[in-house]
Amino acid sequence: MLRSGCKTNPEARMTMPHGLDGLTFRDALYNLTDNQLRQVVRNILSDEEHRVLYCAIPKTGCTSWKTIFLQNSHRFLKNGTVGKVYSVHTPKYLKGFGIVPLSQYSRNDIYFRLDNYYSVIAVRHPLDRLISGYNDKLVKKNKSYQNNVGKYILRTFRNEPVNDSSAAGVGVTFTEFLKYINKEKGKHPFIDPHWENYYKSCFPCLIRYDFIAKLETSTSDMNFVANHVLSKEMVETSFNNQRGGGYNFQSGSQVLQKYSEVPERLFYDVLQYYSADMEIFGYSAWRDVTEGRIRARCGQAEGGCC
Repeated sequence: MLRSGCKTNPEARMTMPHGLDGLTFRDALYNLTDNQLRQVVRNILSDEEHRVLYCAIPKTGCTSWKTIFLQNSHRFLKNGTVGKVYSVHTPKYLKGFGIVPLSQYSRNDIYFRLDNYYSVIAVRHPLDRLISGYNDKLVKKNKSYQNNVGKYILRTFRNEPVNDSSAAGVGVTFTEFLKYINKEKGKHPFIDPHWENYYKSCFPCLIRYDFIAKLETSTSDMNFVANHVLSKEMVETSFNNQRGGGYNFQSGSQVLQKYSEVPERLFYDVLQYYSADMEIFGYSAWRDVTEGRIRARCGQAEGGCC
């Protein structure tokens, strides 16, 4: 499904660097310039102990995935730090346990790892991920995002006098956030990593990942990867501390109701922006005209309803 979508979806094909679009995806990967290659692998972490590559996409369970690899390292266990995880999003901290950004290696070493290490990418329904990003960065107290993104959104999309809240970037509505996504999507090659496209974040049309995990099935997916690439003894020590699956779309109808309140044209504009992600990873969403509701599918068995 992913390979078919990469070949037919015009948005996904745009990840093929200019001048290489006549090549196969694998050949294109090996014909990248050094700068292009480092952009393609910029979000991939290399777990040297277990020979695993993991492409970290924010808001797809990446904290749990990083923690699993970290807690299953011999160095972590040897130091007696089981259960004491500090900042898994700090490269220097992870590097101390042998988890290194792939982009820091030489060109030959990058290709060696892409060819020989077990590679994993994790995704979730794009609409659910947007809700998560909005709540985490603009609803909860997050001064950095409110001072920058929040203030910009309120100045751009709200025709009201500035008050204390809007001056601090607080109170952005979900519709205003989606207007921001719709406005920003064509400006830069890469927008904020918390709502960037999957196919631009991890380049699955150039890199053949061995395992595609979904947040909707995170418990079974994490168990499969852990048992496939980590020792059983280590898994029993740390894996049980991780979050269970099925926590995305957990508010179910409330999440979809939030999209139902968005103007129809804006909803479809945003949906179009994530259409390539949905096609290649088996997600979908649509407005049920007869019931006036938003419906979504996650591409699992029995129709894959989220």
